[in-house]
Amino acid sequence: MRPYYKDGSAQALAEQALALAAHLDPEATVPVFFFSTELDGTGEITLTDHENKIDDLHAGLGRMGRTSYHAAVEAVLAHHGKEATPDTPALVIFQTDGAPDAKTPATKSLTDAAKSHPTVFFSFVAFGDPENKAFDYLRKLKTPNTSHFLAGETPRELTDKELYEGVLANWRP
Repeated sequence: MRPYYKDGSAQALAEQALALAAHLDPEATVPVFFFSTELDGTGEITLTDHENKIDDLHAGLGRMGRTSYHAAVEAVLAHHGKEATPDTPALVIFQTDGAPDAKTPATKSLTDAAKSHPTVFFSFVAFGDPENKAFDYLRKLKTPNTSHFLAGETPRELTDKELYEGVLANWRP
């Protein structure tokens, strides 16, 4: 992920997610979860506090490395359970640069989420070479609460329209 923080792609995706949320709620707050082996940190961005926010939050987390999807899924569901009623729809834009380190726990957490939180949808946005075998996991993932969009090696160059079409292609609240 380092190159995507460095070139501003991670910040840009957060701002695009915030803009999307603002269409639904003019006072939108977008929670942000950073994960590697476990949940490394959380924060939020708002319309009045978003500039360089992802970079600032990330800088305070230290070295991150692994890709434990299940840790992020569990943290998102816990947050959603505290902030919303069970039937409140939620779109989770789940940015990743690779496959989960542990596929079985990742798949189990997403399968369980589809049952316990059917209104929470995980739209995976994959940064990196779309032909990378690491993204085979996302291509093969068949849970009703997920989709994926291969954003490519230069995700910051995507137009808002391209990103939104990719993220929203299969979400039906």
